[in-house]
Amino acid sequence: WGLCLLAAGLVFFRLRLVAALAVVVALAVAVFAAGLYAIRVHQLLVPVAAVVFTLFAGFVTRAIVDGIESAVERGRLKRTFAGQVSPAVMNEMLDGSLAPGVSGHLAEVCVLFSDIRDFTTLSERMPPVVVTTVLQRYFDRMVQAVHRVNGTVICFMGDGLMACFGAPKKTADPCRDGVQCALDMMAELDKLNAEFEAERLPTLVIGIGINFGVVTVGNVGSTERHNFSTIGDPVNVAARLEGLTKELGRKILVTDAVVSRIGEGFNFDPLGSHSVKGHSPVSVWGIRTARPAPAATSE
Repeated sequence: WGLCLLAAGLVFFRLRLVAALAVVVALAVAVFAAGLYAIRVHQLLVPVAAVVFTLFAGFVTRAIVDGIESAVERGRLKRTFAGQVSPAVMNEMLDGSLAPGVSGHLAEVCVLFSDIRDFTTLSERMPPVVVTTVLQRYFDRMVQAVHRVNGTVICFMGDGLMACFGAPKKTADPCRDGVQCALDMMAELDKLNAEFEAERLPTLVIGIGINFGVVTVGNVGSTERHNFSTIGDPVNVAARLEGLTKELGRKILVTDAVVSRIGEGFNFDPLGSHSVKGHSPVSVWGIRTARPAPAATSE
């Protein structure tokens, strides 16, 4: 009974599943060897089967308890952070793949910036509560479009949105995902504007800039307050590109780096090289539809 009680004590030790199983197997072998020794040397019968059974019972019980606690904790974290991080970041947090604290690594990602044109002027003519409602409904549609293609919403900046594709988890074709997301956002905006028109709310017009490149991905900020983000020159270019949409009269602008990685499937329009603030000139392309096109053609 004493040996069985000691074996049952395994249930109180928190170990990783593999480590716990290794301990149980090692103890079972030790108990079996001790039983053989007791019989041969001291003619003493040790209840090996009962002790080994208790060891494995303790292991299974501990595993079940840990599984339940883990499921409860995952549910609690999802409820706590729902709406604060994108599903991709949440999954990395729950899996332990996202390093805690301030950290980062290099990754190739597609970055998307969107912004509502002249929203400051529009908001001046609307009560604050209406402005908040309009923005919430707008962001609801845009975020859904990002998440549908496994994108990650990085942050909101007033009426602007920044998203990336290919991080925190690498994807097969981040540029295609980014461009498809931009087209989906435009389609969702058309639906939303139809609702706004029926409700006598202002029509929204947005611009989107998309770029691809190597950036630093990870938790950015201070040790006390940080969040998942992407930093690097490709991010700045995407932001500048979004600002260029109004000047060029296009809703979506992409760079050469994006177009060269997609190939067929979208109809791009070459718009030449353009200067962007704080950067050397960038070759810019427009996009109109998602229909197949063997080659880009100008308007």
